[in-house]
Amino acid sequence: MEFDTYTVVLRLRGPRAFDYSEDELDRLQGAHLAHLAGLRERGVLLAGGPFDDQDDETLRGLGIYRTGLEETRDLAATDPAVQAGRMRVEVMRWLTERGELGGCRFGPGPFVVVERSRMEFDSHSLVLLRRGARALEYSGEELDRLQAAHLAHLDAMRERGVLLSAGPFREQEDETFRGICIYRTGLDETRELCALDPSVQAERMRADVVTWLTPRGELTFPGSDDEGKEDA
Repeated sequence: MEFDTYTVVLRLRGPRAFDYSEDELDRLQGAHLAHLAGLRERGVLLAGGPFDDQDDETLRGLGIYRTGLEETRDLAATDPAVQAGRMRVEVMRWLTERGELGGCRFGPGPFVVVERSRMEFDSHSLVLLRRGARALEYSGEELDRLQAAHLAHLDAMRERGVLLSAGPFREQEDETFRGICIYRTGLDETRELCALDPSVQAERMRADVVTWLTPRGELTFPGSDDEGKEDA
């Protein structure tokens, strides 16, 4: 199988997230959004935004970058929210099937910083795959069988037209993060579909299903409802 490679920044709650007053948090959030706006204007950040509806509140958001791993790490380190310890980041490569995101449209143009309450978003059901509770209990042969069944499940989801993109992480510092999938289905249906994954059932993996919010029109998948609205 051939892959396209992107760099992703997973944003998580930082060690000092609860150390700040509301006014300080507002200032840090404004500086964080200004940082991301600058990266968008430079053409570095393809798509990104916060998570919502997550069971694990330490998961804060995700960005897809066109830069390489080390440059992206350097860019993420300049985020004022990261420097202040309000957030921390995991930077890793994300592999998707060759051409799977080729029809996507990234970015409508200059990004204007406004308060989140005034922003308009597109919603995507995103699945963050993480190492499961029983991942280290299986033999090599058992893991091979589970991986084959996992890939067959994803292929079936693609054939049904519910899976927009999926792929593993590479070169991640935290090996418990395994990959992400983006579905066109709603949150509850996506949770039900993930529960059918043999690797999830065997607890080789666990799935955190979240709503990923991206600025309206920033990321449009081929054949999606949002694409139709934009072209109408």
